[in-house]
Amino acid sequence: MEDNKKKIEHVENRIIKFLTERENHSSQEVQDEVWARIMHKKEQLNIRPVSSHKKWFTWLKASTAACLVIAIGIGSYFTIGSSNESDLLDAAIAMQSSIKNSTNKVELVMSSGDIITLSDESKVISQNEDGTILIDQRKIQNSGVDKEKAETTFNQVIVPYGKHIQLALTDGSILDINSGTKVVYPQAFKKNSREIYVEGEIFIDVKKANGIPFIVRTNKFDVNVLGTAFNVRAYPEDQNSEVVLQRGKVEVKDLNKKTVSMKPNELVSLRNGKYAHKEIVDASEYISWKDGLLLFKGEPMMEVIKRLHHYYGFQFDCDNEVRQLTLYGKLDINEPIEKALSAISTTTGLSWEFKKGTYLFKKRE
Repeated sequence: MEDNKKKIEHVENRIIKFLTERENHSSQEVQDEVWARIMHKKEQLNIRPVSSHKKWFTWLKASTAACLVIAIGIGSYFTIGSSNESDLLDAAIAMQSSIKNSTNKVELVMSSGDIITLSDESKVISQNEDGTILIDQRKIQNSGVDKEKAETTFNQVIVPYGKHIQLALTDGSILDINSGTKVVYPQAFKKNSREIYVEGEIFIDVKKANGIPFIVRTNKFDVNVLGTAFNVRAYPEDQNSEVVLQRGKVEVKDLNKKTVSMKPNELVSLRNGKYAHKEIVDASEYISWKDGLLLFKGEPMMEVIKRLHHYYGFQFDCDNEVRQLTLYGKLDINEPIEKALSAISTTTGLSWEFKKGTYLFKKRE
């Protein structure tokens, strides 16, 4: 009981420190969603804040600085409790509170605090067991991190909109990290557990490791695997999240601790972190983004422009009268944006224009 109290105090102090340091304010809608998620977990597990921090929850609810990373921290902390998980939580909170990508390039934030900005031509980041990092086979010394502390020392990859990078972990697992995504991972996995934190979208091919589980954590749900390949899509601004399994077997655990087992070519959909439904799909269609292709199968234009924003990083919108228009087809996102928009316009019979920093779709006159 005393250990649990100390853990709660520790997390509260970390969150308060984060709130004081964060300069960018989130919207009221995001604050309310974060607060609802925190309180849901608190009530579900019957956890009360320690008396010395009695006013903390009230202050947090009122603070304009309450944003997504709190959902990351508190949501994950109330779901989990081992020291390894707490270390991952601390790393996510600390990194999110102090690091903001403003270069429009992929950044590797090292445990030392050093930030490596990758060139547009960079394709792969590799983490070696000896503590060194390779970027496209170019060796980057990892600031002399003690090998014994590598299991509790974390790096972060930040991929801005319009970019994409591959990450090779020490266990041989490979991540394709999509645009608008952040991944926090340890420099070395512990002997009995492997965990990473993801905010955004990844495709991961997990290396089997003598029955040692691999857990992908998000602020909305967890995915538990042994050896498999699957896609996770959990952008913080989206109410809907999904997991698509290409091969192997995984279990998805939602905020209500409901566990859903998956087989290949199945999709699990979640809404606000809670299980919604499961269906059979063609998994290859959901991972085509790795090859620079977006597939649309009847998505309304509002969903289309949301995905275009994720992949290109620009602002998109459409007139009210075409918002429910559906799109079918394949889009090559390796092409210049104007060519991609022209392809959509040809398919839908719409026109587009660039106005006040936004690409706008409208009915053709």
